[in-house]
Order: sequence, then C-alpha cells, then structure tokens
Amino acid sequence: MLTTIQSDSILASLKEKHFKKILKILTIGFVSSFSYTLYSVFFEVSYNNNSVITTYFILFLAICFFISAFQFGVLLTLILKKDIYGAIKTIQERKKAEEEQKERYAKLDSFLDREQEKVDRIRAEEVSKKIKK
Repeated sequence: MLTTIQSDSILASLKEKHFKKILKILTIGFVSSFSYTLYSVFFEVSYNNNSVITTYFILFLAICFFISAFQFGVLLTLILKKDIYGAIKTIQERKKAEEEQKERYAKLDSFLDREQEKVDRIRAEEVSKKIKK
C-alpha cells in the first residue's frame, strides 16, 4: 500500500521522519503478533514451567500488538479518509469539466451548422443570380 502512493496523496507529503514512525509502528505490530503466535504454540510447556512470567509475557506481547494496531488503524483511517475525499472531489471536478466540454462541443457544432447554412445560402444566391443573367 505504501508503495502505490499517488502524488496528490497525503502520504506523498509526509516527511521521512513520519514514514519511519509509521514503519516503526508496523514493525512493532508485526513482531509482537508473530511472537505472540509463535509463543502461543509453546504456551503449555512454558506455562507449566513458570506461569506468572508466561502470562505477563503473553500479556505484554498482546498489548504491544493491540497498541500498534490501534495506532496504525487511526493513522490509516485519517490518511485514507482525506485521500478518499480528495479522490471524490477530483472525480467530481473531472465530471464537471467533461460536462462543460460536451456543452462547448454542442455549441461549436451548432455554430458551425449555422455558419455552413450561411455559406450555403450565399452560394445558392450567387448561383441563382448567375442563372437569372
């Protein structure tokens, strides 16, 4: 997702410091969720040996995971909300421009038809005058 950023996106205007913060949040989330998953496989063996430490460790990993997921979710929601509204506005502006262009083409066609009728009328009058002579 971060590699498909459009130039008018909020993500495109972020500084390197903010990108690093987002990547840090993602890294913490991925590492803690992976560790939590891996540790839960060996939970029973570890729990039997030292239940208090195991419980606190799993709780710590879960908290890290949920905090980073929440932070990233909030950031993503704010960024995507702004980008989606921007995309909707751009689409509406393009539609309006297309409508205006269609109107201009219709007016141009009408004008060209009237001008052609004038030219045809003038030629017809000239031919009519030549025939009468």
